[in-house]
Amino acid sequence: WATARGSKTICCAAAGCGFCCGGAAADEAARPGAVPCDPDEIVELAPEPGVRIRVLAGRLGDTAAGIGIRNDLAFAAVHLAQGATVALPAPTDHNAFVFVQRGATTSGGAAIAARDAAAFDHDGDQVELTATAATSLLFGAGPPLREPAFARGPFIMSSTDRLDAASAAFQRGEMGRLEPSF
Repeated sequence: WATARGSKTICCAAAGCGFCCGGAAADEAARPGAVPCDPDEIVELAPEPGVRIRVLAGRLGDTAAGIGIRNDLAFAAVHLAQGATVALPAPTDHNAFVFVQRGATTSGGAAIAARDAAAFDHDGDQVELTATAATSLLFGAGPPLREPAFARGPFIMSSTDRLDAASAAFQRGEMGRLEPSF
């Protein structure tokens, strides 16, 4: 996980994919940083036969990740055997998504193919998925920002003025340098 100075963006690279989510406007002043992830610290669950869940960050239901970031976010790698079903907790006040890396799954009768993403409505407290083939996917959930967000390149900011300022600071080399912390 990494954050950049002057940006409300929180990014994670997992299983060959990179995802960024916006933080609150107050996060724009945060110092840049990185959180190392030792593979031995990743919490792994096997709630049902054919289901393996690696809690990568935040909290998934009652299970906290081994990496210390915001607990109101959930980010997990989910592996399903063909025919397996999983119900992933997603509070009704959170946005939730899946990105299917390989395989295929269904949710609520809708198919989600490899390399497809799906966002879920706030109509329940879980996201239920059934694999129609052996499937690997990323699941994320978190509270909506409910504030303006503007994106350009790697930046997500609370106004276009701040976005312009962040882009200009980056071009001038003023974003700082992120030193490895592990």
